[in-house]
Amino acid sequence: MATTPILGPIGWAQFRLLGGWKNLLTTALAAGLIGAAAMFALVKGVRQPAPLTFGYFINLFLGLQVLVLLIFGATRASGAVRGDMTSRMIESHRLMPAPPAGALLGYLSRNAN
Repeated sequence: MATTPILGPIGWAQFRLLGGWKNLLTTALAAGLIGAAAMFALVKGVRQPAPLTFGYFINLFLGLQVLVLLIFGATRASGAVRGDMTSRMIESHRLMPAPPAGALLGYLSRNAN
């Protein structure tokens, strides 16, 4: 366990429950091969120069990253608010108000470590 890049016993347990190295490497290899095949097929199928076609993939991947981060941020904030509602922690926010941006940053960074 000392040689693994995953820090902490909970992270290690989740890693093992999700299949460990075998599942991680198999999934990464499959996704890489599918992506490479799709890129190769698109370059060969479209009658444009290859650098221009690969430029479209840069924009596609950037858009996918932005979409995933937006969904992750919204899900994390709503989960934190739900947790505060069930534990009645939200009552302390009413007694000590904070600006909306500060509250949102607090929810996003809460339990991030």
